[in-house]
Amino acid sequence: DVLTGAVGPSGRLPLTFPDVENEVNFTKAQWPGVGGFGIFRTATYSERLNVGYRWYASTGVQPAYPFGHGLSYSTVEYSALAASATQVQFKVKNTGAAAAVEVPQVYLRFPEGAGEPPLQLKGFARESLEPGVERTVVVGLNDRSVSIWDVGVH
Repeated sequence: DVLTGAVGPSGRLPLTFPDVENEVNFTKAQWPGVGGFGIFRTATYSERLNVGYRWYASTGVQPAYPFGHGLSYSTVEYSALAASATQVQFKVKNTGAAAAVEVPQVYLRFPEGAGEPPLQLKGFARESLEPGVERTVVVGLNDRSVSIWDVGVH
């Protein structure tokens, strides 16, 4: 049904696909690890928190297909963005001729001094929209959404 257009594709990628082989320039110490054999190798996570989509955000490199990427037989439009400490609200409208499933994602950016990756996924929603339909979407944020882990305190 997806190939014929009777049903729109609505899946989203759970990881990022690079544009070229070893785009992140892993060293052998990072992958597959050094010493030992197989699962007994030791991997060094020198990229710290900048793993996956966070690495791409921190370096500005454009992947072939980013985390959360998905396809549709329709188009959508976002508007009326409003944010507070507890939620992000906006409107999403299906502007195409086919039904669509949209998965809006909310990313937060922390101050540079916080030592956090530049963008972090903090919430998402899934909206099924018939052609011409507009909905208000609210993505809630809690205390953990806007917190960072401080090794010195914890």
